[in-house]
Amino acid sequence: SKIQFGNIVTSLTSDFEIFSAYRDTIINLTGITNSLGSGSDVPTIPAPTAPLDPLMSFLDPTSTRFNEVKTKLEVTEDGAPTFDSDVLFTFDSSDVPRLYASGNRIALWTEVWEEGGFKEKWKFMTDIMPGISGKEQRAKLRSKPRQELKTRFLLDSFGRQRAQVLLHGWSDSLFALPMWHQETTATAIVSVSDTSVSVADTDERDFRVGGQAVIFQDADTYDVVVITAITSTLITFTNSPVLNGFSSGVSVFPLRLAFIRGMVQGQRYKESLETFDITWEVQNNDTGAPDGDLTGWNTHSGKILLDDCNVMRGVTMPVTHNRKVTYVDNDTGFMTVSSRWDRNKRSTEKGFQCNTRAEVLTLRKLLIALNGRQKSFWLPTHADDLTAVLGLTITQNTLDIQNIAFARFIAAGANPKDNLRITFTDDSYLIRGITSSSAVSSTVERLVLDGTWPATRALNEIAQIDFLEQ
Repeated sequence: SKIQFGNIVTSLTSDFEIFSAYRDTIINLTGITNSLGSGSDVPTIPAPTAPLDPLMSFLDPTSTRFNEVKTKLEVTEDGAPTFDSDVLFTFDSSDVPRLYASGNRIALWTEVWEEGGFKEKWKFMTDIMPGISGKEQRAKLRSKPRQELKTRFLLDSFGRQRAQVLLHGWSDSLFALPMWHQETTATAIVSVSDTSVSVADTDERDFRVGGQAVIFQDADTYDVVVITAITSTLITFTNSPVLNGFSSGVSVFPLRLAFIRGMVQGQRYKESLETFDITWEVQNNDTGAPDGDLTGWNTHSGKILLDDCNVMRGVTMPVTHNRKVTYVDNDTGFMTVSSRWDRNKRSTEKGFQCNTRAEVLTLRKLLIALNGRQKSFWLPTHADDLTAVLGLTITQNTLDIQNIAFARFIAAGANPKDNLRITFTDDSYLIRGITSSSAVSSTVERLVLDGTWPATRALNEIAQIDFLEQ
């Protein structure tokens, strides 16, 4: 069967055996033809011409016992980006056994990005199928979202030289990219051939079973491992033992496999300093990626309610009001305007502020659970949508507001204007559904709600009334 090395970032080896099934004939290895290309070798096979005894594998010529040679196929990171071929072993008995092997070589990007020049995107793909009435059906087209990383590197000296060479010869191939912002550190010495590393903490860091990690000392000394198990303080990589030794405190990062998307741009300074702006498209985001989780978020009517603060990126926030309107106009007579949509669709932004790794992970799991734009949720407008003119009376189910022609233009049940949130000066709030509305006078309208007030509240206790939109 084929030896499949998978993704190769550092040197890898795989054991194999050549066994003679002849019962009483000694055969001799007369030649080796390696079609795997440079960066591959079978260093433990005896050089031709080497005898192979009956019912035996190759023996260690320096031993007085029948010790088999531990035959190995070794591949390094140097060589063609991909290989899928064989090594032929020719014997004077006319036997030519073949050793098949394949793999993908990956270049590790060893330079650290600048903190202020890093942006991460999770890219979902949703097929939005609107009907004539304006109602929609939404289907996700990706099993997992794609991860995009926009990075800036400020490099000089050997770092700039390494980056220039990598971009010159490898920019169309796969890179191994450390997640510098998710660092943990080893809490004990890491020795050659170790298959695990004790670390300070893996919680809220995106280490993935089946994915890769890098034990990183510097650009010349590192080990890339394939993770087989993770606990909060231990990363295990049974099938890829450590090739170098490291002291306690060495950095350990999650690793992603990524291609460079688009053009690499930058600025060259007078001396050796240069900036590199690189966008990476992660290719292995399906391997061990976190699942969606709605834990920690409030709900309303069976859907997630994003009632946390809406963080704005500046002093304004984009808002659109859209309705599909049909205009019939022959440019000479009357114009007819109509719409099959029962209402206007309002769109706005929702901003989040995450101050800890745990909060970032909670938000990421929310977005994955919502499948990006596929599933609906409740979002307050965070604006003064209605103005109360009277306080609230216990056991009553009405709300008197300033007349804004709500009863005329918003029919009962015309989502999303049928759910409101009343926030009080003590930061508590109540959510109610609007069942009907009517004009009391030219200045006052009355809303009938689907629930009574649990307590009496004075008018000056009402801080804000906003709508919940889906």
